[in-house]
Amino acid sequence: MDRARARLLLLNRVVLRARVQLALGLPVQGPQRRRARRRFVLGETFRRLPLIHRAVTLRRLVIRERLRHAILVNLDEGPRRWRVRPTFEMRQQWGAWHTVIPHMREHDPEKFFNYFRMTPAMFDELHARVRPHLERRELRGVAQVDTGEKLALTLRYLSSGDYQVSLSYAFLIPPASVSQIITETCWVLWEVLGEEVFPLPTPENFVRIAEEYEEKWNFPNLIGAIDGKHIETQPLPYVIVGDEAFTLSSHFMVPKGGQFLPDYWNIYNYRLSRARRVIENAFGIMTARWRVLRRCLQAGEEKVRAVVSACVVLHNFFVQNEENVLDAAHRYIPAGYVDLEEGGRQVPKVEG
Repeated sequence: MDRARARLLLLNRVVLRARVQLALGLPVQGPQRRRARRRFVLGETFRRLPLIHRAVTLRRLVIRERLRHAILVNLDEGPRRWRVRPTFEMRQQWGAWHTVIPHMREHDPEKFFNYFRMTPAMFDELHARVRPHLERRELRGVAQVDTGEKLALTLRYLSSGDYQVSLSYAFLIPPASVSQIITETCWVLWEVLGEEVFPLPTPENFVRIAEEYEEKWNFPNLIGAIDGKHIETQPLPYVIVGDEAFTLSSHFMVPKGGQFLPDYWNIYNYRLSRARRVIENAFGIMTARWRVLRRCLQAGEEKVRAVVSACVVLHNFFVQNEENVLDAAHRYIPAGYVDLEEGGRQVPKVEG
């Protein structure tokens, strides 16, 4: 005991000497510096011990509460029996991409067209364009999904409007992965086809469009039509909106209201309504081909934007390639999908 006390007194004396030397600017030897540093660290540790104890205790309580919550959740859901459900592990043997779709491609092109709204040749062309972009995206919790299977799953969702759970059973892909595939593939379609089907407008294009409108619909200086399509989605949060303050302006033309209008106003209203029929036909054809737009989309804002963007670019893509389809039954816009002028007559031009 006396020896330990003597050693402690000696250590205190060494530390005190080192502190005095440091204060006076005198050099401190290596062992003295190390002993002084060790003494300082021990002192700080013992001084902060209550704070450290409280932090450790709080951390233990948090971990204990998280473990208790996890145990309760597992008890409610039942024991986790597998990492990937065995049903989904049979995807390459029994999934639609490996069974039904190859059969339709080889032996029943009619059903293939009805299933995807396109011919096998158009599917292959579209797949060749999006494949490099889809290969960079990998999924978790499921075996590697082929890029063609991702495209087929997304096109089936867009064309049928079926629930993602139903597609999960058909393709034998987990529902969470189905949702991820659809969102990513829709954005890839927009990235790949967007610039092609929505080129930057040029004066030459505007002149050409105006000439075509006047030739077909007898409406001069018209470079486009605008309309909207209400798409039902999940309810959004509470918002504040204004009244309908949008009227006739330099950018929008609306029908002339009132009764007993002069002939020129009646002709104007008729021609404006007839010109707007083009955009109404476009939305009608798009929603008829991609029936997901007719359903209430059970998705967030990001997915809704992705789905609508993919449908728009696919619509323009197939319209632009319509001339390559020789069989009328396989056309994207078959006969009867558009409104025609009654009797084939045109309203005569108004002189002056």
